Parts: sequence; C-alpha cells; structure tokens
Amino acid sequence: MARLLSIACSVVVLLCCSCEQKPRVRPTGKVSFGLSHQTQGKPPVHLQLADGEVEIDEAVLVVSAFELHLCPGKEGRRLSDLLVPPVYAHVASSGTRLGVPYAETLLENSGAAKMVGEIAPPLGTYCRGYAVVAPADTDVVNISGIDTADLVGSTLVVRGRLRPEGAGEWADFTSATDARRAIPFDLSDPKTGERPLRLKHPGADAFIVVAKDTDASSLQALRLADFHSSRPAGVWLDAMAKTFHMRVFSR
Repeated sequence: MARLLSIACSVVVLLCCSCEQKPRVRPTGKVSFGLSHQTQGKPPVHLQLADGEVEIDEAVLVVSAFELHLCPGKEGRRLSDLLVPPVYAHVASSGTRLGVPYAETLLENSGAAKMVGEIAPPLGTYCRGYAVVAPADTDVVNISGIDTADLVGSTLVVRGRLRPEGAGEWADFTSATDARRAIPFDLSDPKTGERPLRLKHPGADAFIVVAKDTDASSLQALRLADFHSSRPAGVWLDAMAKTFHMRVFSR
C-alpha cells in the first residue's frame, strides 16, 4: 500500500511539473531610431539684435530617450504593462523605450540622419512617439565639438560671440539650459507616410528618424545681456520643440 501511495504521489508531482506554465514570449518587431535636423546655412549663425549682433558657432542638444506608445483601444490595454509614460530623465531601455543619451550637433550636416540605436517592441499599432530631452550625464554618446564634461548637467548648450551696436569688441558667450521635455510626435510608416505605425508580423521593422528645425530667429527678440544667461538656450529649445516630427523617406 505504501508503495502504491508513493507511486501515486510521484505521478501527481510529475503532472504538476508538466502543468507549469512557461513564460510567454511575445513576438516583436524591430524599430531603429535616428536624429536629423534642418539648418539655415553653415555656422556661424548670425543674428542682428536691437542692441548688437551675435554669432553662434556651436549648439548641442542632448536627446536622452525615445519612446513608442500604442494607439488607444483593446490592443493598448492588453499591452499596457509593457508601456511607460513619458520620462524626464535618463532611464534604462525596454521593449518600447530606447534609453541612450545622445548629444546632437545642431549646426552641421543638415538633413543627414544619425543612427542612435534600436529596440524590439511587441507587435501592435503605434500612434505616438516621444523624444525626451534632458540634461546629459557622463555616459552620453558625444561626438560633438563640446567636451563631455561641459555637457554634463545641460540639455542644450549654445556657444558663440557677441558685440554691441557700433562695432565694439567681440566677446565669447555660453548659454545652457537644463530644461527637461518629453516632446510628442505622430508615428507613421516611414516609407509611405501612412498613419499610424503598424508592426504586424515578427521581424517587422521601421527606421524612425526624428527631425527638427534649428532656425534661431526666435533669439532675435533678445538683448545682448541675455546671452550671458540660460535664456537664449531655453528660448531656442522651446522653439525647436514645436518642430519635432517623424521624417518620411521619399522613394
């Protein structure tokens, strides 16, 4: 009897082990992110102010993360645990977030797309993306002309020179802001422009290039004294944020 009981218990244990659910692996696509900007000519950028003139030689923007967000609805609710709200700091990457801080030089290589990295999001229909700009830390990917040590703690750094009305001596200036923004943009198929972005089958891929206009004309309303503060960088960042969009590649 004891032997039969022992065998029965063993069978039960084996059945229970076989019934254990294995972790469910969701099929994924592949999304690569890049950055691009449109400049107004080559540096230096010349600005005529009411009380003098300014020439901007360098401008570097730190993009700390990209995010994908599913369209609202049944699909969005089912995968909501995989998504996160817009962030305002350097955070780790996930299936729907690329957390690689990248320092983008804004006054050179107009129109060129710079690859930042890629993620493997779950299949689905994605309506909204976010580009998160935030202060750089020491692990920022920096190929700009500004030393990393001078970028740490700043989101946008602007450098150049200025002189008062009447052709006075040129003086150097640096303006930097530590503002944080989660900048939204609509998602679409980068090859056709059709909205939204649909990842329908395993391995489906998309290259999302987040573009912006770096026109500095918004700074012309400032005065020379402002350029020794964070105000120019803040004003320029606010103006740029309104132009963020996903680029569609023409065939």
